[in-house]
Amino acid sequence: MNFFKIFLPVTLFLLLVITACRSLDNKVEERNKEVGYSIFPQKSDNITDSSENTEYAVNNGKWFLEGGGNIGFGISTGIMKPNSEVSVSLMAHPVQQVVLDKDVRFQLTKRDKDNNLIEIIKEEIVFINTLTSDKKYFSTFIPDKGNIHYMLSTEILGEDGQVEDTLVTRIYAPDQIINGELYSDKYQYTSNETLVLKLDNNGSTNLSFGLSYIIERYKQDKWEQIKINVGFETIGLIIEPGQTFEQNIPLNQLKVPGLYRVLKDVTAEGTDLNNTLTVEFELEGN
Repeated sequence: MNFFKIFLPVTLFLLLVITACRSLDNKVEERNKEVGYSIFPQKSDNITDSSENTEYAVNNGKWFLEGGGNIGFGISTGIMKPNSEVSVSLMAHPVQQVVLDKDVRFQLTKRDKDNNLIEIIKEEIVFINTLTSDKKYFSTFIPDKGNIHYMLSTEILGEDGQVEDTLVTRIYAPDQIINGELYSDKYQYTSNETLVLKLDNNGSTNLSFGLSYIIERYKQDKWEQIKINVGFETIGLIIEPGQTFEQNIPLNQLKVPGLYRVLKDVTAEGTDLNNTLTVEFELEGN
């Protein structure tokens, strides 16, 4: 039961995001075009194949639930802020008890982008007799630096030190900046045209945002928000580094020629940062 307490909220969140993206495809296909965006990775995307580009042995399923064993786990993975705590918890699942009587080696290691080992940041070997309910066996903090890749590993060792089973996850700590660029397909429009809004992710972490936007007009030396009759899907979208999001914005409700701008709020995953990006355009008379 403790295993599901750890991962069930993630599963529910993923289901909601997947459902929302499908809803977006069905309901606003004509209004918006999304280029290269994606949802959060599934849990299995971060449980890495430890035999590929690493020094770790293969996850063979002898012990860990991921491969068919009876040891459930809660393990840190994904995009995290620098100086965040990472940990590993183990438990018996779906059985009530697992008699292990073995050393378990925990490591936090620094990696390059191809998973090659750079440095062992922390290593602990813990003898575990019996596993029952959820218990934290390893905890540490990733360094206070950005744009760094890590791996968090758990290895069950045999009597002669050989590895009997392995669990490895990837962790990424991004730079604490928002590096997104908002722009349009051109500068001058008429009210019977559609502005194509584009958002580039030029940073090292995912950018998240919604479909909503604000339009303002420059009037008497200040920006004033324009009331527009547009309904937005309440949905979270994500674009990965190097990708672009596009959204069509009809301008038929703008009647007065002049200088305008579009505002869109974005946040950067693995940070506490949020920012309002803007792009200006000029509306000409028809």
